[in-house]
Amino acid sequence: PYSTGVTYALLERAAADKITLLFLGYGRTDATDGRVFPWGFPAITNYWNQSTTKVRFIAEREGGMDKLKGMKIAAVSGIAVPESFENALRSFGAEIVYTRRYTDHHRFTQQEIINTINQSIQRGAEAILTTEKDAVRLPFVERCDIPILFMRVQIEMLSGEEEFMNWISRICFKNHRSA
Repeated sequence: PYSTGVTYALLERAAADKITLLFLGYGRTDATDGRVFPWGFPAITNYWNQSTTKVRFIAEREGGMDKLKGMKIAAVSGIAVPESFENALRSFGAEIVYTRRYTDHHRFTQQEIINTINQSIQRGAEAILTTEKDAVRLPFVERCDIPILFMRVQIEMLSGEEEFMNWISRICFKNHRSA
C-alpha cells in the first residue's frame, strides 16, 4: 500500500486472512513489533519511528546531541503526524519557538519558505529543521540568513539480514529458493 490510511485499513484484514502485508514507511508505529501485527511487515521504518533517528542525525551534524539542548529552532513539516517529529526535538532539549505544519506530502512554494524564514527569525530561531522527506520538496530560495537543516534516516540491520533478504526474494521473485 502507498499510504498510511490504506495500510491501516489492510493490517487487520491481512492478519485475518493470514496474508503478508509489505509496506514502505507507512502504517502504525506498533506494526514494527511483529508480535502486534505478525502479518504486517514494514520493509523500512515508518514516520513515527524515524523522528528519533532524524533528530540524532541533526545533533551529530551540529556537533552532538548536547548541541540541541536549549537550541531555539523552527520545526517545519508536511508529514502525517508532525507531533512525533516535534516531540522528538523537544525530548533532546530543543526549544521550538515556531512551528509550521503542512498537510502530508505538501508541495512547498517559495513564498511559504520565505514566510517561514521571516517568522522563524522574528521568533528568535537559530535554525529551521525539517524532515528529509520534506526537504526534497523545498523550492530553491536564495536567502541564507538562517540555516535550514533536514534529517536523514539511515537504517542498519542489526540481525536477521539473511532471513529478511530471503523473505523479500520469496515475495518478489517467483522462482527463488532459500539457501
